[in-house]
Amino acid sequence: LSQSISHIEERIVSCLTEIKNWMTTNKLKLNPDKTEVLIASSINRFTSWSNNSLSLISDGENISPMEIVKSLGVRFDKDLSFEDHINSVVKACYIQLRNLQAI
Repeated sequence: LSQSISHIEERIVSCLTEIKNWMTTNKLKLNPDKTEVLIASSINRFTSWSNNSLSLISDGENISPMEIVKSLGVRFDKDLSFEDHINSVVKACYIQLRNLQAI
């Protein structure tokens, strides 16, 4: 398991390096403060591995994986259960219903 985790870490750093190189070629800059990395897996896979212990370094810039990332209004969690997204949508609906009730 530790060998496969280190292999995964190496591949992620390699992928980030490729993305950064592509962005540099196209006169863009990768902002590590705004870059979010999500490592998704099934709930049963890598249960002993924590995203918190992983810190990705791409060209001296530290990028830590997030538990939840938001892309185009959809909240993704590391297990891809969409539980957090569903909760946020339900919360927004309740707020709108409460606002409609005041009318």
